[in-house]
Amino acid sequence: MHGAEIVKYALLPIGQLSEEAQESLNKDIKKYRLNNARKCSRESNLRDIFNRLLVTSDEFLSSIRKLPQRPAKPLHKESLQLLKQPEVTRQETRKDFRFGYKWDNIRIRIE
Repeated sequence: MHGAEIVKYALLPIGQLSEEAQESLNKDIKKYRLNNARKCSRESNLRDIFNRLLVTSDEFLSSIRKLPQRPAKPLHKESLQLLKQPEVTRQETRKDFRFGYKWDNIRIRIE
């Protein structure tokens, strides 16, 4: 497939496509070239990098990979206060006979 065909059948205009993914992949390629590829010939080097990229983009392998665990940090007092459940009290119940619904007046108090 040529570039003109890609542009013709693209869902988005070329100007709206981001280069961030490609630029972030350059860092990975550099790391793979330095640490995980043979350096005896250019062809074997590129083959090793390409194979590593195929492995890292595989959905199945990514799903079974264990992610490193980060230690949990305690939350600040203000954050814990925001996570508290509000206290809800009902005052009265009225019935609206026009529609057959019950309407509750609810008072919410957050400590």
